[in-house]
Amino acid sequence: MTSPAPIIADPVSPVVPLDLASWTGWLQEQVDPLWRPGEWAQGAWFFDGDLDRPRTRVDSPGSGKSSRPGPRPSA
Repeated sequence: MTSPAPIIADPVSPVVPLDLASWTGWLQEQVDPLWRPGEWAQGAWFFDGDLDRPRTRVDSPGSGKSSRPGPRPSA
């Protein structure tokens, strides 16, 4: 049995360094600060989906299933 020959390819295009300030500015312009009130914290760039809202969907990784969960249990 023989080993397959390695495939060596040249990059399609050169790698462009990330300009973090430009990227952050562009992203801030694209995201509506009022998107999903109570779930999206614009100042922290944090999204915490509320499972009680009908627009929220939960995916179970690897299961191939998506579902809308029932109400959260009371604490």
